Amino acid sequence: MKTILSQPEKSKIKAMMSLPVVPLHIHWDGSVPAASIYNFYAKKNEHLFLPERDFFGNVIKYRGEGDRIIDSPEKLMTFQQDMRKYNITDVFLSSINMMQTKEDLFAMAFAHCSYLRSQNTRFAETRFAPQYHTKAGLSIEEIISISLDAFQKAFEQTGVKVGLILSLDRGSDPVYTEDLVREFLKFEGRILGIDLACEETLNPPEKHLKAFELTFDTEIKRTVHTGEMCTQEENLDNILVVLKQFRLSGIGHAIPLWKSSHKGSDMIEMMIEQDIRLESNPVSNYNFFIESLDDLHLDRLLDAGIKVTLNSDDPAMWKYGDNACVMSFMYDLYGKEFLFRTCRNSIESSWLLNDKERAALLSELECSDL
Repeated sequence: MKTILSQPEKSKIKAMMSLPVVPLHIHWDGSVPAASIYNFYAKKNEHLFLPERDFFGNVIKYRGEGDRIIDSPEKLMTFQQDMRKYNITDVFLSSINMMQTKEDLFAMAFAHCSYLRSQNTRFAETRFAPQYHTKAGLSIEEIISISLDAFQKAFEQTGVKVGLILSLDRGSDPVYTEDLVREFLKFEGRILGIDLACEETLNPPEKHLKAFELTFDTEIKRTVHTGEMCTQEENLDNILVVLKQFRLSGIGHAIPLWKSSHKGSDMIEMMIEQDIRLESNPVSNYNFFIESLDDLHLDRLLDAGIKVTLNSDDPAMWKYGDNACVMSFMYDLYGKEFLFRTCRNSIESSWLLNDKERAALLSELECSDL
């Protein structure tokens, strides 16, 4: 039976937001609040529409075309947070379609940093897939360069420092992802890392190993969404493959990692030996793949020595998506020591922070209380 989550009290949220933490797994296009998206389209006198088809591809019967118009931020939020009814691609198009020009990217970098600032977040490692933003004719190189400049400008405006992780789509042709990584390599020293994301079913990670190999022995870090969307056996297979072959510094989701032993390998031991951070996304996983937050057994993984971190993934896309809510739920489940250790892990394993910033945040955490 699925555990029911409820909105944490405001005082609890405020307490969580007071703790220094670095989000290590947050998507740019999944984090811009519905109000920002709605206002963006309204200023351009453009309408957003509900999809013609549902999650299963069936035609949705509307009373008229007017029923499809998303005419308020509240209606947009309801649409975004109903990915069991609508296809995930349709949901994300509302934000992706407004990130196609130089002006768009600057506006959405500011919107993302403003959202982070509203959460009292000063640093974040944000990921996005440049190849989704070429509709207006920008090249991959231009998109990355503009995005880096946009986040620098947003930092000057908001005080929020963002580092970029560039994502590959698992469903893409492997030759194309290799070409993308060659473009990404032009920004070595300016981007933090690369990532493998999107539909995991029928797209095992080894399909894109050659693309990842291009970054071996470079400054670019590697992380992978894996062990999230498939059967338990396939999830375990995928986790094991990336641990053995991808030279990772991070791994996202890895829902059944707690089982550890798989095909003669101890995956927890491999995570520790390779110093790989776990970018866990409990509320995201709860919405689609698990019945209870405790199904991830993050307390067990933390006690075993894994660098467990708590993340929001796509906070605009479901209820209680903000990282403060995630932290609150996990605090209720496992207590203060668990929470503080995950905060410390996020700071210590961040690829974004310089030594001075890291030391300052750790010192702040030492002086924090709930």
